[in-house]
Parts: sequence; structure tokens; C-alpha cells
Amino acid sequence: MVKRISQISKSAIITLPPECWRDVKQLRLEALLDTPTAFASSYEEEAALPEEVWIDRLTTAFERDGNITFFAEVDGALVGMAGANWPARAKLRHVAEVYGVYVAPEMRDARLRTRLGTDEEIARWASFTGGYRKSELGGHQR
Repeated sequence: MVKRISQISKSAIITLPPECWRDVKQLRLEALLDTPTAFASSYEEEAALPEEVWIDRLTTAFERDGNITFFAEVDGALVGMAGANWPARAKLRHVAEVYGVYVAPEMRDARLRTRLGTDEEIARWASFTGGYRKSELGGHQR
């Protein structure tokens, strides 16, 4: 089951269940090859991860256990991703840290990168936090 969070034309921002781990791994490795300085991990580290790690990552994100990973889909193909997490401390639960934003080069003119990291889009899929008010882009900058 794919959860469709927001749709425009033939693109959608979605979450994915753990059984889609192979597609997510492929997109993540593509991102690490395309823009290695934008991520804390390396292609070699991520490529060597066992299946269980990929499944666990998607399980945690799909259940929205303090974080979420969401994806940009165009015509049924994954073309982008971003993650966000919320601090456990009550005073900071209103701030989502956005990280790992990637959009495939051929789709960068489709404005998907902008949609993946906007407060409006985050608010749509982060409504479960109750007190969400803002996001901060974290991680490595290109």
C-alpha cells in the first residue's frame, strides 16, 4: 500500500512501505553517486548495508516513529526523496529537521525539490505531530 500525500499533475509526494526497500535502495544509491557531498553517508557504505537495514529504515519511517521519509513519484517512478525528524524533547517537537533531499537530475526542472522541502508540504505529512510549526534544512549542503 502506497500512501499518497499530495498530488500535482502526474507527480505525487508519497511514503512507501517496507516491502519497497529495493526501490528505495536504488534511489538512495543513485543519489549518493550523483551528489556525494550532499549526504553524510558514502555510496560504498550504503551499498554494503544488508536488506534488514533498508527494511528497518522504511518500517520506522512508514510508522512515523519520530521521523518520516517521503518520495517524489512521477508516472510511477521514484525520482526524489527527503527525510525529516522531530526531536523527542517537548519544547522542540514543533520543529522538523529536513535532510537527505534528492531529486533525479532529469526531474530537477519539475520543481519537485522545492515541493519536497517546503513548510506547506511538510505540514501535510507531518500533521500527526500536533504542534508542528516550522522546518529547518539540516545536513550537508552541496
